[in-house]
Amino acid sequence: MVKEGYKVFFSRITLEDKLGTEYEPYIYSALKSSKVMLVVGTSKENLESVWVKNEWNRYKKFIETDKDKTLIPVYSKIDVYQLPNEFTKFQAQNMDKIGAMQDLIRGIKKILNSKNFSNRDIDNNAKKLSNGYYEVDVVKEKLPLWYQELTIFMMIALLIVNVVNYFSARGWRALDMIIIGMFTSFISWAINVIGIILIFIDRSNFKKSRICFVIGLLLKIITILNFWGKWYFWYYLPLTIIIDIILVVIVPKWHIATDKKIVDEKELMKIIEENNQVYNNFMKKN
Repeated sequence: MVKEGYKVFFSRITLEDKLGTEYEPYIYSALKSSKVMLVVGTSKENLESVWVKNEWNRYKKFIETDKDKTLIPVYSKIDVYQLPNEFTKFQAQNMDKIGAMQDLIRGIKKILNSKNFSNRDIDNNAKKLSNGYYEVDVVKEKLPLWYQELTIFMMIALLIVNVVNYFSARGWRALDMIIIGMFTSFISWAINVIGIILIFIDRSNFKKSRICFVIGLLLKIITILNFWGKWYFWYYLPLTIIIDIILVVIVPKWHIATDKKIVDEKELMKIIEENNQVYNNFMKKN
């Protein structure tokens, strides 16, 4: 299947680099997004085991609401009558026949081509309007709302601390603190802001944003050590160090969100393709 250019989910291979993690989200995403499911059975017990049955049952329910999905029972070394009763309406494939794999691949090609595979999501994600326009769901990866609010709050808190420190300085003795201390603290704040902007723009920037948070943390530590025991230290240390550590440690879990948009047919095809890329990217990274 892979040699034919198809994106295939087979847990033993697809999830081999996910040992020690929760498999369920990956399996659900695969069931939800795949257009063809091959249920492979070499024994009646195999096909009706708890986990196997759970997966093809869930896919069967998806078929009820998504007519673009197809389930193909594939069997070997057993009689077709040993297949579960639920498979009676599906055409099964006997893999013990000569040329069975070629027949299976050719059958899958026909199924996908008959459903216009490249534009397969048009019925699910788009609603046809008048004059050749469509209302389409634009899919995006988004940060959890709590993480967005937390980071914005942290940036405002850091800015307030900086401003308070600046106006708290009195006399020429505080000049070095203003010139050196405030410069490095504002720079570290700006780097934090850049990190937040990067992560809000695109999920692929997450590593870069964490580097920004670490640099901001180091700059604050350097500033504090430089003015150890002075007023600056007592204002600055508790809140800013804790905030930076939180930003470095917390790893938010993205989710899929959709926005409605009215487009013409040409733009619709582009959006559908981008939606598929987002889904694939989400499955890989999440």
